[in-house]
Amino acid sequence: MNKTIRLATPIKASLVGDILRPESKDASVQIDDTLAYALKVMVEKDLIVLPVVDVNQQIIGCLRLSEVLNFALNESYSLLS
Repeated sequence: MNKTIRLATPIKASLVGDILRPESKDASVQIDDTLAYALKVMVEKDLIVLPVVDVNQQIIGCLRLSEVLNFALNESYSLLS
């Protein structure tokens, strides 16, 4: 089933930067940062997805809040076993 979404002209003409919250512009983590740090950034910046960047600040992936929480939950369960 194909669905077509028709966008209003203001949305077509607007840029991502027009609605990007200032506090999220510099939010990222590097691959060797701890999950605790990543979670801290996500909570402080109210983000559910956080870019993962290399030493050149190039995006190499993204970390989702659900991934961090699932990992923490699985680790907690394994400690109880």
